[in-house]
Amino acid sequence: MSCGCEEKPWRNYYRYYDTPDGCDVGKKILVTSRYGTIAGMIFATYDVLMFSHAVGLVPVLKRYATHVVPLALMGATFTVVSNAALQARERDDSYNYFLGTSRSYGERLHYILRIVRSENF
Repeated sequence: MSCGCEEKPWRNYYRYYDTPDGCDVGKKILVTSRYGTIAGMIFATYDVLMFSHAVGLVPVLKRYATHVVPLALMGATFTVVSNAALQARERDDSYNYFLGTSRSYGERLHYILRIVRSENF
């Protein structure tokens, strides 16, 4: 399957749709993980300051990891599954995104249940 990665726009950063699906998967994983990391940092800061009131370095880092790691992995999982489906099926259609999104929802559900069940929330 040809990627068509030869022509790239000139920018200092990479966006998800700069290249077709199945091409530059590593860069696409970094892009989607970056958005999850930013959202996780925002949620974790809000959690530490407003809800858990964690004191000390280790409890604060634990609260940050509780939010940042699952949200970053959601984006990475979506990218890996949708690109793997493209490679396996050899068709570029919306079903690949459906597979990536449905696998990502499993992690999202685990994240939500973990937050609800935590004793500090």
